[in-house]
Amino acid sequence: MIFRHTQALLAEGEQGTSISLRDAEGVFLTVDPELEPQEDQENPADTVGTDTTRSDAGADRDRENSELKEALRVAQAEHEEKIILIEELKQQLEQERVKYKQLWEINCLQLNEFDKALSDKEEELSILQDRLRDTEGMPAAITRTAPVASVSMSKVVSRTTGGEKAISLRKGKSPPIEMFSGEDQEITLDDWLPSLRRAADWNGWTEEETLMQLAGHLKGRARQEWTLMNTDGVEESIETLRNRLDPGSKALAAQDFRHATQEDKEKVSDFICRVEKAFRKAYGRDVMLSETRDALLYAQLQEGLRYELMKAPGVSGALNYQALCVAARNEEKRLAELHRRRQYQPSSQKVPRKHTPVHNSGVHPKPDNSRTTPQDGKKKCWNCGQGGHMSFNCPKPLRESQGGASHTNKTKTRMVGSRPLTDVLDDPLAYLLSDSDSEPSEVQQVRVEDKGSASRRAQVVIGGVPMEGIVDTAADITIMGAELFKKVATVCRLHKRDFKPPDKTPYNYDRKTFRLDGRIEMDILFQDRAMKTTIYIKMDASEPLLLSEGVCRQLGIIKYHPDVKPVCKMGEELPVVPAIRVRLVDSIKLPPKSDKQVMAEVYWEPDGLEGPVLLEADSSLKVNNVLLPDILISDCEAKRGRTRVTLSSTLGFTRILERGEELGTVVPVDVINGANLESEDLESEDRTPVRMIDSDELEMERKEQLRDVLREELKNAPELEQLLEKFHNVFSLSKDDRGETDS
Repeated sequence: MIFRHTQALLAEGEQGTSISLRDAEGVFLTVDPELEPQEDQENPADTVGTDTTRSDAGADRDRENSELKEALRVAQAEHEEKIILIEELKQQLEQERVKYKQLWEINCLQLNEFDKALSDKEEELSILQDRLRDTEGMPAAITRTAPVASVSMSKVVSRTTGGEKAISLRKGKSPPIEMFSGEDQEITLDDWLPSLRRAADWNGWTEEETLMQLAGHLKGRARQEWTLMNTDGVEESIETLRNRLDPGSKALAAQDFRHATQEDKEKVSDFICRVEKAFRKAYGRDVMLSETRDALLYAQLQEGLRYELMKAPGVSGALNYQALCVAARNEEKRLAELHRRRQYQPSSQKVPRKHTPVHNSGVHPKPDNSRTTPQDGKKKCWNCGQGGHMSFNCPKPLRESQGGASHTNKTKTRMVGSRPLTDVLDDPLAYLLSDSDSEPSEVQQVRVEDKGSASRRAQVVIGGVPMEGIVDTAADITIMGAELFKKVATVCRLHKRDFKPPDKTPYNYDRKTFRLDGRIEMDILFQDRAMKTTIYIKMDASEPLLLSEGVCRQLGIIKYHPDVKPVCKMGEELPVVPAIRVRLVDSIKLPPKSDKQVMAEVYWEPDGLEGPVLLEADSSLKVNNVLLPDILISDCEAKRGRTRVTLSSTLGFTRILERGEELGTVVPVDVINGANLESEDLESEDRTPVRMIDSDELEMERKEQLRDVLREELKNAPELEQLLEKFHNVFSLSKDDRGETDS
């Protein structure tokens, strides 16, 4: 290219002009065509300079060419990348076009199906309307509404398709209508009505249908106001409802204020705020003294608070509005704390309980006459002493019971009577071991009333404590006083989890209820019968123990004949059934699945056990998988004694037993030594059967018993397992003693 440019310049130089060659730095060569080159006269120095200049210019041009080539290569690479990106975008566009086309076809098919279904339904509707019009004897309501429906349908068809006989092409769902309550201040009736009107225009509802839809979408306060309205038209109903739901209406605010009551789960603070808010709406703009305002709020707050708060003396005795607010909040906190702890605090006042409304306070429940005897002529009133009626039907005033009088004056009402409130009552929880467990329970009403039965007493044993109780055939529950409860709680080592709140509200013969402090589950024993029952605790009871009819009947104290009478002698000698317990003397470590002899302390009540005593342990599992085998004590002290006992562990790891830990309860069996036994003792009918054994005879007897069991083919595996567990580690059979058991 440079050569061509040079030729062009030379051609121009032939016309008499000089030729100059330029580059980026300027002119580097000038040629005059008129001058002939003189080779002979050329200076060598000039030739050298010219060659150097030409070499520098060529190097610059080569560098520029390489830079241009590199820039061209980069531009070509960018162009290729853009071409690839354009191809990818074209492919994505084609895929999206295919998807859109498929979706469009699916939507068209669905719309066609919807249009077909809609046309079918409209045809069916028109056929039904024609049948209704042609039917003879049609009710008046239907004859009036059918033409309206047909007219509305014809209007819809003509509006949508331009003709009366064309099918409606409306697509989509009807505009939704939300429920309106009128209780939300942010959504008023005017804000909600447009949705109803849009749905009415869309569906072509008549005025009656719009009125029905309006009533069907109301709830809460709006529904209550609607039921009180008597208007017929839609616009009249809407206007009346708007006026009644106006939050600034003083009449409605005053009505809300006068009828404000505290809800079941509403806090006192929230209820006070609600009452004050309603008061401000009703009387906020009126000129009123502060005393008048406080008096109105005080009266309404007293009327609206829950009964369980108002029956507290601190709340009901408040003298002004501010004091009433503070007292109600404090009482609510106190009741919440009581509910959380699930226990009764010592107080001279009644513990607040859940209020159960009485449907008719003037009518008392009828007494249960199921236990009265069929011989009505032998009835005798304990109150007046005359026959022919019972005490609860006596026309004369009731008289007080006197202690020490005849049995006709000793009534069961002494048990349920309360001491004066000036006496300081003991807290039953003070005699129980610390434990936070408790069980909620429902409250029921039961009868504890007198029917004139005589005051009889029976000697029973509850939890190992002998005591005397009054037999009351009209009582439904067994009640224990404070003195006996202290003894039972101490001997049986009751925990707080064993002491539960009462689940019954009893009442006496004059239909007055009284308070119970709690209940416990205990074993009660009478002679050779025992049972487990619920005993209710009343710390201020005037009698130590009252035995209910159910307990007396199951224990055999009484049984029913034409005349109710006891079947055994009562009030004689106390049955001696000691409560024997075994405790560790020192802390021990019991290896896994092994036996160990330790020192234990054995004590019982009452006194009077003499001679050798065999303590038979229960067959049930003891404390934390530790078995206590039978104990044979040769010498016993009056109250307690120490002896060596054997413990068996069924665990797979070492068990640590602390000092003083109770191992279990055992049953005593008197053992009479054969050397000191006389024939007269055996022939006496008054003596109870005893076991004449010593330590060697005891082991031989058990061996014989086990041999007899193993000789038989026992099919009951649990029975055999229980028996082997009972005799575990007491003795072992040798091969000679096994007999036929090897086969």
